[in-house]
Amino acid sequence: MKITRAIVDEVIELANRCQYSNEQFSMKFFPEGMVLSDYGKYRNTYEYQKSEEDYKALESYLNALEYDVIKDLLTLMYLGRDYLNADDDDLPKNAKKTFQEMRLESNLFTSKSVDINQMLEKSPLGQYLSKGADLLNL
Repeated sequence: MKITRAIVDEVIELANRCQYSNEQFSMKFFPEGMVLSDYGKYRNTYEYQKSEEDYKALESYLNALEYDVIKDLLTLMYLGRDYLNADDDDLPKNAKKTFQEMRLESNLFTSKSVDINQMLEKSPLGQYLSKGADLLNL
């Protein structure tokens, strides 16, 4: 495993900031739900700029990491997602073994850029990573 708790914590922090600023933008300009055709009208607003800034910070941080670290983060994300709302009885008995098995699945990874996009598309990325880290006792 190439990831450290410090890396996971940084990604969680950036992901949570990204999620928060995106929610602020959406609540202010799209309280009834986002209309993609109207999206461009708000590009000059502070909320949109903040959302983009936070997204780019997360994207930049992920792009600077080695691909093996991205693979570990992606695996951790899926582990956390799969067990996010699980009861204690449903949690894996050996989360590290489950992580390793998932990490070895060749169909889980495509390329660094695609795998980063997989993470960037997940709004609750911070929650997924946090749950995965808790399961692994990172």
